[in-house]
Amino acid sequence: MTIADHFYIVNLVAKLKCYIEACSICQTVGHKPAKESPVHPRILESYHPMDVMSADIKVMPKGHENYQHILVVVCDATNYMVLIPLKEVNMQMVSEALIQQVFCVFTIPKMLCIDKDTEFTAAMIQNIMARLKIKMHVISPMNHGSLKAEWQIQTIQNILVKQLTKKGQDWAFYVAAAQREANTFASTALGGFSPHELVFLRKPPNFLAVDFNAFPDTCLQYHEYIDLLRARRTFIQGVVDALHEKQAQDRAKVQNANQRLHKYAKGDLVAVLAPTAAALAMNSRKFRRDYVGLLAIDTVVDATHFKLRDLQGKVLPDMFHYCRLRPWKEYTTAHNLTTQEELLEVYHNQDL
Repeated sequence: MTIADHFYIVNLVAKLKCYIEACSICQTVGHKPAKESPVHPRILESYHPMDVMSADIKVMPKGHENYQHILVVVCDATNYMVLIPLKEVNMQMVSEALIQQVFCVFTIPKMLCIDKDTEFTAAMIQNIMARLKIKMHVISPMNHGSLKAEWQIQTIQNILVKQLTKKGQDWAFYVAAAQREANTFASTALGGFSPHELVFLRKPPNFLAVDFNAFPDTCLQYHEYIDLLRARRTFIQGVVDALHEKQAQDRAKVQNANQRLHKYAKGDLVAVLAPTAAALAMNSRKFRRDYVGLLAIDTVVDATHFKLRDLQGKVLPDMFHYCRLRPWKEYTTAHNLTTQEELLEVYHNQDL
């Protein structure tokens, strides 16, 4: 049995839908939804390259001259990456690589984020970093994925594995080329800039413009080295193609996600996730009203952060993230209202 079997109401389904969607109790009930956030550049105008670095060690197959590891050092602000092949891993080798090839070349950072590997946590290296006035921030094993260097290890591994099929023993010859291409590739997450541009404030030269095919006869005695240069250029071309393909996939993913996102504007009615401030707060998860409304967007700070106000115009002191908001609909007999302007207009017309 349904309502339509007993009553005839014009546009019954649409009217019921509007009434249910605008239920004030229903809109404050429910847990935080698992939804994507808008993507926007995260580089600030006041960023400081190399102030905070992350370091980790990648184990590699035994290669040329017994190289077996890569020390990966990443700038947390710009994603600039330094890759250092190592023959063995111990406190002295790691410390020397950091000092000679990172701190002496770029700068001494204020903080170095590491995991709990003994090569980083040994007392000797802790003393060295203390004398350099570098704060050591240790990431716990349960939170290892938050280490920026760990993210870049996966990127470098994919590049080397894909481009060096059947030439894995020679990976040490190509680490610098992989580092350069990863650092010179523009990223949407960095506002369309490359890590190289953010660190050196200029565009990188195009290595692919160099022609290694035409060499004079006097150079033929170095044919093995010339072959290596040609192979390295081919490797770089493959890396560039792979990065372009990944960027295209990332852009498509972001575009599809943004099409599904609700776009908030100034004056939109919203409810905010605030379980401790809700009208109903109980120990049981079955009886909860986690959202507080009725509020309105006062200021759009950026794509993911907003300032809110109540209907009397009082601005809330905190800034609220996109994921804590949900659109609010206020019911009227004509249609549901979604902005404060519509609400005030109806109120002044005394139709509310």
